[in-house]
Amino acid sequence: MIYIFHGDDQYKSQQAYQAKLSEYSTFEQLHFDNKNIDFDKLNQFINSQSLFGSDKMLILDNPYSLVKSNLEKLQKIIISNKDIDIIIWQERSLKPAENNYFGKTTIQKFPLDKKLFASLNALKPGNIHNFCTLYQETLQQEPFELFFFWLKNNIRKNLTTYSKFPEDKLKDAYLKLIKMEYLYKNGLLYQPKDDACLNILVDLMA
Repeated sequence: MIYIFHGDDQYKSQQAYQAKLSEYSTFEQLHFDNKNIDFDKLNQFINSQSLFGSDKMLILDNPYSLVKSNLEKLQKIIISNKDIDIIIWQERSLKPAENNYFGKTTIQKFPLDKKLFASLNALKPGNIHNFCTLYQETLQQEPFELFFFWLKNNIRKNLTTYSKFPEDKLKDAYLKLIKMEYLYKNGLLYQPKDDACLNILVDLMA
């Protein structure tokens, strides 16, 4: 059986992916991502006898990001070894043609919530009122951790590309968010984390 977890909502797809992995904790496992795949080890794992006679599980992170020649090589190996269980996580949404690239699969897609996306796009200089409204609406239907995950990703991206915010102000806000995250994860934050986060972002937009 092949299980695929994909979509732009990496937070939720990772949660589902990790939950599926825990179901196979007793299996002999081999884990690769697109940066460290070793086809010799892969073939040995598939073709050799399990040390303890247990079932085998192949785990692949971002295989669709492999260069074309390696992706085609992986496809041939998987299609010719249908008895092994495989779990795949891809950090982006798959294209329709990719869904059955490795044969018959069980797929879970996790699209990014439109309200969350709108709130992130509203993070602009001077756009405090509009952002605060969308921020509160987002947190009414999504966990804070999901918003915060995407907020950090968004700010990191803006730090390395074009941003409407001054670089020094954006960097200062990012460092404050990292410190806030440390404090709330260690029970040291004196106010609700969603309020603390909003205060930092309001200062950024002011």
